[in-house]
Formats: sequence, C-alpha cells, structure tokens
Amino acid sequence: MSKGQKNIIIIEIVVLIVGVILFIIGSSNSGMGKRKVLINELDNINKELTKQKLIYKDNNVIVKLIQDKLNTVQEMLKRYQDKKAKIDDIEMEKRKLVIFKDGTNEFFDKCSKINCAIDDVNNFIKRVETYLNNNQKDLKAAKSSRKVSKITRKEIVALEKELNDGIERLKNELAKAKLPEDYIDVSLETLNLDQPLVNLKTKVNYAIDVINEVSRPKETPIIPIHIKPTEPKRKLVIRNGPTVLKKYIPDYPSEFRGHELFTIIAMDVDKDGKITSTSVFQSSGNKKFDEFCKKMAYNIKYQAATGYYRDDPGNIFTIKDDTKYPFKCK
Repeated sequence: MSKGQKNIIIIEIVVLIVGVILFIIGSSNSGMGKRKVLINELDNINKELTKQKLIYKDNNVIVKLIQDKLNTVQEMLKRYQDKKAKIDDIEMEKRKLVIFKDGTNEFFDKCSKINCAIDDVNNFIKRVETYLNNNQKDLKAAKSSRKVSKITRKEIVALEKELNDGIERLKNELAKAKLPEDYIDVSLETLNLDQPLVNLKTKVNYAIDVINEVSRPKETPIIPIHIKPTEPKRKLVIRNGPTVLKKYIPDYPSEFRGHELFTIIAMDVDKDGKITSTSVFQSSGNKKFDEFCKKMAYNIKYQAATGYYRDDPGNIFTIKDDTKYPFKCK
C-alpha cells in the first residue's frame, strides 16, 4: 500500500469520527431542545404559583398548600434538567404537563374558595367571642337575677353553651383540615350558629330590661324553627384516581393524519371501572376529530378509583371519579 493510499484512509477515518461526534452532539441538543419546552412551561407554572403565594401571604393554610405544589414543580424541573434522566416519550410528557397545568388552575380556584371559607368562619368566631367578652356583666346578671324568669335564665345558659361549643368545634375542624376539600367543608351552615347568636342577644336584652324594670310589653317568645338534624357528612378521601390498564391508541382515519391534531377528553368512570360519559376537555380545533376521540374514549380500559372515609381509613373501596385522557394524531 502506497503512502498516498494510507493518507487517504487516515483522512476517511478522521472524517467518519468527526461525523459520529457531530451526530451525537446534534442528537443531544435535539433532546435538550425538546426538554426545553417542558422546562419553560414548568417555569411559567412556577412563576404563577409564586405569585399566588404572595397574594395569600397572610393565610398560612393556603401558603402551605401552594408550597407543596411548588415542591412538586421543583422535582419535575430537576428531572427534566437532568441530562442523565431518560425520557422515553417527550410527547406523552407534554400531555401530562397539560393535564398538570389544568389541575393547577383548578387548584387556584380551590384556594379562593378556601380563603372565603376560612374568612367566614374566623369572622363569625370573632363576632361571637367579641359579644361574649364585651357582655360578660349583662350575661352574668341575666343568668342570676331573680327578676328574670327561670325559663329565660335556662335558655340563656343553654344558648351561651351552644355558641361556645360551636366555635370550639369550628376551631377543631380548621385545625384537623389537611386537604383543600377539608377546608371548604368547614361550614357555618352545618352548625347553624347564626340563629343561636341572634336568640342569645334577644334574650339577654330582654332580661336586662326586666332587671332595670323598663316598661315594655310582655316578652314575645322566640318560636324555634325545627329543622331536622342532618347526618354529619363523612369526608371521603380519594386514594387513587382511575388508572389506565393499557395505553390506548385508536386507528385514526386518513382525514386526520398529517395534521398534528391533539385533544384531551374528560370522562366519568364508575366504581366498576366503566366509562359512563365523555366530553371535550381541551379541543383540537377540529370538531370531527374531537367527536371521534369522544367515541374512542369508551374503548379505554380503566381500573376504578379507590377511596376511603377519613374516619375509617382501613376500609378502602372503589368509587366513581373523573379523569382525562390525551389523544394525538400525527
């Protein structure tokens, strides 16, 4: 082999090696480019969560719930930023991220409801405690004066106890709450405490007038409204949502192919894992494609959601729940 031929072979080998290196670098950059889309979306979610955290900075309950969400976002960011972490299906990750983002928006709505529920309860507690503290002298006189009828005195004692017990229960409910749904369930309507407060004020004012011998018509008895007591609502905890038993990709008609159509279908799954209804959660912009996917969603096999009552965590059972499934036709 001549020297010239050897040089040609060496040059070809060098060119081949350089080509392989460039291919590897290009593939790596391409992968990171796809990850960058996910990272940017998570950054936007992170900024919105941080903004909401500032809005509710005076509400420790909501701040803690938002911080939990922020921690989840940080964990997802670390995974996407780690070049060694393998991501098999970028498109599927994008779909998961869309669902996560929608769930975050629903979470913001819950934060607003939680804030209103806690404000209502705390304001009521403050009103009751302010009244009881500022009217101790009148309350004591109304409960002990012989000028006041025995029946009225007993009613005042009972109403005062009902209010004290009620606000204690409200405080305990707030202290025990952990999930967003728990805070929303804390309700003044459940205990119906507004009426006892009005009744107590009326009875005490009447008793003080009697003690001071104020000329006034005979007391008009307060006719109680007999409301059938409602059974306390048991708090259901969702342990696992509906789980797809096998990934489902329908055979898309040719009219949809090549248009990069993407939609998310929402569906209700009963306690047997059967889909009972479907609807378009996020439209593809193509009504025929959306309707096709709504029908195809009935072919997905689910394992039913499971849950338990907070007061009986050992008894786990299947429940009805809703879920979402993404469809994409390339």
